[in-house]
Amino acid sequence: MTEVGKYKILSKLSEGGMGAVYIAVHPTLNRKVILKQLTLKGSSAFSERFKREARMMMDFRDEHIVQVYDHFKEKNSYYIVMEFVEGMTLADLIQQKRYLSNEAALLILREIAKGLKYAHDKNVIHRDIKPANILISKEGKIKLTDFGIATSIEDTDQGLTQEGTALGTPAYMSPEQISDTKKVDHTTDIYSMGVMLYEMTTGQKPFPGNFSIESIGLISKGKYTHPRKINSRISGSTQSIIQKAMHCKAKKRFKTTEHLESRLSRYLSKYKEQEEINLAIKNYIEKDELTVAEKIKKKAAGFTLKISSNLFKILFILLFSFTAMGIGGYFFYKNGYYYELFKEKEYGAMDITLKFNKEYREPDQFYIKAMLLTENGKGKFSPVKDIAFNFQEDQLKEDKIYYYLRSDKVYLPAGNYRLQIFTENQQYTEDFYLNPRISQKDKRETFEARTFNLDIEATTPLPLTFNYKIRNLETQEDITKDTELRVYLHKLKGWWSWESISSHSNFKELFTTASEYTFQFKKDGFFTRKVFVSVKPYETILNLVVDLVPVPGTLQLKTDTEGLSVLINFENHYFTGGYNRSYTKIEKTKAGTQKFHLSPGIYTLTIKKNAFFDSNTVSAVEKIEIQPEKTLQMTVKYDKEKEKIEIK
Repeated sequence: MTEVGKYKILSKLSEGGMGAVYIAVHPTLNRKVILKQLTLKGSSAFSERFKREARMMMDFRDEHIVQVYDHFKEKNSYYIVMEFVEGMTLADLIQQKRYLSNEAALLILREIAKGLKYAHDKNVIHRDIKPANILISKEGKIKLTDFGIATSIEDTDQGLTQEGTALGTPAYMSPEQISDTKKVDHTTDIYSMGVMLYEMTTGQKPFPGNFSIESIGLISKGKYTHPRKINSRISGSTQSIIQKAMHCKAKKRFKTTEHLESRLSRYLSKYKEQEEINLAIKNYIEKDELTVAEKIKKKAAGFTLKISSNLFKILFILLFSFTAMGIGGYFFYKNGYYYELFKEKEYGAMDITLKFNKEYREPDQFYIKAMLLTENGKGKFSPVKDIAFNFQEDQLKEDKIYYYLRSDKVYLPAGNYRLQIFTENQQYTEDFYLNPRISQKDKRETFEARTFNLDIEATTPLPLTFNYKIRNLETQEDITKDTELRVYLHKLKGWWSWESISSHSNFKELFTTASEYTFQFKKDGFFTRKVFVSVKPYETILNLVVDLVPVPGTLQLKTDTEGLSVLINFENHYFTGGYNRSYTKIEKTKAGTQKFHLSPGIYTLTIKKNAFFDSNTVSAVEKIEIQPEKTLQMTVKYDKEKEKIEIK
């Protein structure tokens, strides 16, 4: 193939059962383009999605989304002509770097969020956000592609997606997308972005990439390894974004991509211009560092002036005069320049730094309330209005043992104050005099501001209340009463039965918070299960619900006849028993023996000759009982002359 329509083919990038992807030349633009082909051999639903992707993207005009130029039909194929992006995918970058730095991952995610915001504003949901669908050009531009299974909130797929079906890539799909693709909204794309941020910063996916019962269960419950346990360099802020974006409940995620973009911008304020962002990403790919290109540095340096202190103040007075009515004035106040330059004899600056052990809890889970009161005479204090201490993780302090949270800098009139800090079950109160900036700058320790440093100590272990419930995984029946429970106390390094430990005279000292426990659940007919739990100092109640997996039995079916249909409980699929459960299709009989591993219980076994039940169907039905670790042997005989099936 040398030409398709008016496009000259340069090379073939890939080919599959449904079509191919080519690099071609646009005849009028005289530039390389991507030619995406779908053969008409595919289903009508695939064809409709392909055409709809073309129509949808033809209307898109955003620098963060791949541009579509044309779409047409040629012989037995449909084609989409789209922008050629020379570079790599995000999946390639992750594989190349193993994992990305916090700043690089957040910067790339914000660029993706910009493209998604554009699509969401047009009521389009992508539904297949993953690293392979994120393109990174050689110039560092981030572009979103492959809207093949995207849907419009307005047209609701127009019947292309059947109710109850799942479209997308399993490892990146939200719980609601797995259960029913038709019921998703924009928060599904936000969930997928959270999964991508997890993968960018750890080099691993949070969930297996399949539709197994175990995988679906983990996704639906939001159970995955915390990213910082995989990569300790992940900041608390990054992990907080991952957890919120990936929440298993859609209502608890970021409300919109704009909300997510705003949160990311808190940590990326130094990247303002698009050119600067692209160059930073380009340098990260090439040099493994987020540095801005020299020409931008020189450009910025050209505006740096060495001026006297008095001239500096005059320039700022002029600047303030021109910008006080708008954003400039707000920025001027917000960053404290006004107080530093014009109120240094009247106002002082203060901030707060909190330090606590990483084993205690994550920064975004930490309860902090700081209040400032001012003395109004005779030792009485009243709250200072319009003062809020916003705490964020201090990214400049890297420590393997401790987290550091630092508040914004606050400017206040010099005078007497009382600071009160409430954290978890601790309270800190200090009365102090805040010196003006002119005095603070004379001392090294207060040159930037007066900093109040507070070390948060772990609380004394408290008695732990333990509630548990054991269920049969298959039937969800409560089997707590007949299940043996043993506990391994890590502080004593020994196993105890629950009866002996709960009745021990020192139970309240032995079973406490701030400790680790391994629980073992054992019951006849079930696999023994161990559950490890690490209890934080502030967690005084532990509720544990555990599903035990029944030990399977085996149904052994022997026959000399080929082509008979086998149904279990009137279905041609069944769940295999044991830990590695899977939804398996039952094949027709072959001469010999077939084995079925089933959970214990009563089943209806049906053997029939015809594919469907009707008045002429030749069949036999038998009730069977499967017992744990036992094999039930059944023989199937088909008498062709009498048109009769027997199960023995």
